[in-house]
Amino acid sequence: MALGMLFLLTIREPGRREPASSSSRYSGLGPALASLGRQRSYVWIVIAGSIANISVSAHLIWGATFLVRVHRFSLVEVANVVGPVRGVLTLAGGLVAGLLVQRLARRDARWRVWLPGLCCALTSPAQFLFLFGDTVPLAVAGLAMESLLGGMLVPLIYAVLLDIAPARMRALAASIYILTLSIFGQVVGPALVGIVNDILAGRHGHFAIRYSMAVAACFGAVSGLVFLIASRRYSADAARASTE
Repeated sequence: MALGMLFLLTIREPGRREPASSSSRYSGLGPALASLGRQRSYVWIVIAGSIANISVSAHLIWGATFLVRVHRFSLVEVANVVGPVRGVLTLAGGLVAGLLVQRLARRDARWRVWLPGLCCALTSPAQFLFLFGDTVPLAVAGLAMESLLGGMLVPLIYAVLLDIAPARMRALAASIYILTLSIFGQVVGPALVGIVNDILAGRHGHFAIRYSMAVAACFGAVSGLVFLIASRRYSADAARASTE
């Protein structure tokens, strides 16, 4: 509430730059969805973000359990490590992402898509370091890298989605992404780890969680490739969005 009041009192919303004819072009949900569907980079980025969230959600949900089972952390130790590391570095990631993409996009606008793709690709090795580091410092280093990259990823995805959505469809574009993210990423990721863990528990015992989480970690690299596909249409779609 305090931050909300601060924004209300100090931030002025910029005016929309849109064609005068755009207010009447999409009078219903169907035409709006059809317009977003024609933005191929939008479709690919929604898919890429949802795939990435399979990995991110799985590690958010199961990370504490992993530390308890593999590194013998108590719940107090988990709170003392995970809370500060995730909190500080996720916040830092958002700030770094804004500064970095602003600089890179001046050279090539496609960095708006390449950078979140790079973050996704690097998330996989960070998570593997967390899972397979033999010592606690290595595991914490992997956790720190993953938190920083995850903090960068979220604002970058929303920024590029709104960049390729026509001005009057930005709320719809964000809503579709959130829905897809919730259905696929936040449901599939944790469930996948649980299912694989049950399958491997008979052979690996408590360490089965290491391998089941490693399966989820692979989705970050897949997401990076999908972002690369999306970048091929980004410039054309962004130009089209500015005229609709």
